[in-house]
Amino acid sequence: MIETIVNIIVGTAAFIFFSVLTWFVWETNKYISERNRLRKETGKYYDHEIHEELLRRARATQVKDKE
Repeated sequence: MIETIVNIIVGTAAFIFFSVLTWFVWETNKYISERNRLRKETGKYYDHEIHEELLRRARATQVKDKE
């Protein structure tokens, strides 16, 4: 009886652990893919350079829209 309860608890814990691990890998993969896409699009390598380039483009778009 106790062995069955322990097996259920261990199985549940393993399921939760692997679910969180899968989610983490999925989110990391999405982040890396987005970063690589932005690197190709902007021609910049470092995150702060990419951010600055995107801000510069956003400002240019806003100025163009106001005209």
